Amino acid sequence: MGGDNKYRGFSRSTWKQMIRRCTDPNCPDFKWYGERGISVYKLWREDFRAFVDDLYSEIGERPPGMQLDRKDNSKGYEPGNVRWVTSKTNNNNRRSNKLITWRGHTRTASEWSDHLQIKGLTRQQIANRINRGWSPEKVFTTPVSSRVRILYIRGIGRSVTEWAGISKVKRTTISERLRKGMAPEFAVFGPKGFREE
Repeated sequence: MGGDNKYRGFSRSTWKQMIRRCTDPNCPDFKWYGERGISVYKLWREDFRAFVDDLYSEIGERPPGMQLDRKDNSKGYEPGNVRWVTSKTNNNNRRSNKLITWRGHTRTASEWSDHLQIKGLTRQQIANRINRGWSPEKVFTTPVSSRVRILYIRGIGRSVTEWAGISKVKRTTISERLRKGMAPEFAVFGPKGFREE
């Protein structure tokens, strides 16, 4: 590879994982890929450099922070069916996501949460309401209980419990930090061992 810029940003381990989830029944993700008939184009499976060369000519160099995704989830990793996406787009494209249709638009719970941010509905609240059997109309028109505190960090609204799950900082620790007047971002993502004076 040496100084060839086209190979920057392409990881052999990512390439191997792509192949493994499509070919190895012992891989935890095999049920979502190989078992469903998702395959890797033969030349790409056999030759890392050919894989990178084809991607580079088809979709360009990998932008920082982007992931390889399939345009059509029913097809494999093959020419014409790959693209670079953000991790959020990739997660929204998962086959296991429930799609919710309301007023002529179909989105995942996460996409609805971002779209309806002003209503203060988090992804988890939307998913919980759907899992309880609520109709989409009831999900999106029933006000959020005032007992649930929504914290906005960099424009994303989540409950304290949801932020605790993301940051791995205890919900009680986050709540205590907020009571002491700390900014939401530091309350959620500040060092776990941090003790205020």
